[in-house]
Amino acid sequence: MITFSSLLAFVFILMLLACIPNVIFGQVMVRNLRKNKKTKDSLGLEYVSGWDIVNVVQALAFPRSRSNKRKNSRLYLCM
Repeated sequence: MITFSSLLAFVFILMLLACIPNVIFGQVMVRNLRKNKKTKDSLGLEYVSGWDIVNVVQALAFPRSRSNKRKNSRLYLCM
């Protein structure tokens, strides 16, 4: 049980450390994207406060080939 608890604590600390760059990214990069008139409307619909940060991170994390493949699919064209 002690091994499981220490492993759980280690994973929790890693998750907290992963959240810090996401917050910094949101404060710096997405703020600049919101100020730009060309990219302001391209950030996606914001259902929840800060959701546009998730949209930008997701767009940067996906490979371009995967997003092009999705855009050319029949399901995407129906929407």
